[in-house]
Order: sequence, then C-alpha cells, then structure tokens
Amino acid sequence: MDKYNAFIIDFDGTLYYKLPLKICMFLIITLYLILHPHKYKDILIVNEYRNLRKKRMYKDSKDFYDKQYKYLSKKYNYDTKYIQEIIIKWMFIIPKKYIKLFQNKKLIKIINKMYDLNKKIIIYSDYPLNDKISILNVKYHYLFSSNDKIIKCMKPDSKGLINIIKITNLAKNEILYIGDDNYLDGECAKNANVKYINVKDI
Repeated sequence: MDKYNAFIIDFDGTLYYKLPLKICMFLIITLYLILHPHKYKDILIVNEYRNLRKKRMYKDSKDFYDKQYKYLSKKYNYDTKYIQEIIIKWMFIIPKKYIKLFQNKKLIKIINKMYDLNKKIIIYSDYPLNDKISILNVKYHYLFSSNDKIIKCMKPDSKGLINIIKITNLAKNEILYIGDDNYLDGECAKNANVKYINVKDI
C-alpha cells in the first residue's frame, strides 16, 4: 500500500463491519415493533427505501434522493417530510449509536498511518457522511457522498469518482480504492481506471 499516494475509501461495510450492525439493528427493530406494533409501516418504508437504493432506482436522475422520497410518499400516503424523518431516524440516527462498536480497527489504523505519511485520504459513500464519520477515529482530507452537487450519482456509476479525482488533482495510477462490494465499489473503480482492492483482502 505504500506505493500509493492516495486512498479512496468506501464507508458502509468498509470502515465498519456490516453483519454485526445488521444483527444489532434487527434486534432493535424487533423490540420496537413489539412495543409499537402500530408503527409497522415505518419499518416497511425503511426496508423499501433500502431496496430502492439497492436497485439504483432513479439513478440516472440528478435529484434521485428527492424522487425516492416522493415515490415512498405516494405509495404509503405519507407526507414527504415524514418519510424523510423515518429514513433519517432508522438509517442514520439509530445505527450511528452502534457503528463504533463494529468499526474496522485494523483498516482505520492503516488509514491513519497513511494520513500521517502525507497520503491523501478520501472517504466516498452513497450515503451522507457528516454525522457518521465523526463517530470513528479516522483521519481524512475529503468527504464525498452521492448527493453532493459534484457527484449526483450512485455507485457503480463512475462519474462521481472521476469528478473526485479531478477535484483532488490526483493521477489515477497513484490511487487505491478500498471497498467491500465488488460490484458497487469494484465496478466504480474499474470504470474510472482506478486500482481496487476489497477490504477483506487487506
């Protein structure tokens, strides 16, 4: 890894382990539904939102975030603002409390070492990062997410990654992209002609 001058790192599933967090959230949601059975629609909305993201629904639209919310609002007959509140609560606020428990300490140690060696560290995610990144003791120079004005696309679309490379004034051959998903992250890097490695191989 020392031969690279910059590292572009995915967040979810890369800087923390997804499986234990999923198990933790499953238990929390189960208890929540036992105590609040009338709120089952909230969980249906969250699950469908996750599926919309997996299917890359509206991925070719620059306002894909808003369109995904509006789609759910129309389907479940809830105000768009309420849909957003549900998503933020269950996708960001609650998981945020537990991410640190399942952080990838080995990778974070490597990243911080590279940072101290004056290597450029860039965190790039399909989801907003500002709140979640503060939980982890990871050093970085840049944060980018799919909804940023300069990105406006979801992985594996490489347009966002190419814009990141331009903005940071990096050469493609000096970058290593680290991710957990060989399709979303791997294809994104491949289409941008950037070297990729799965976090499991580090």
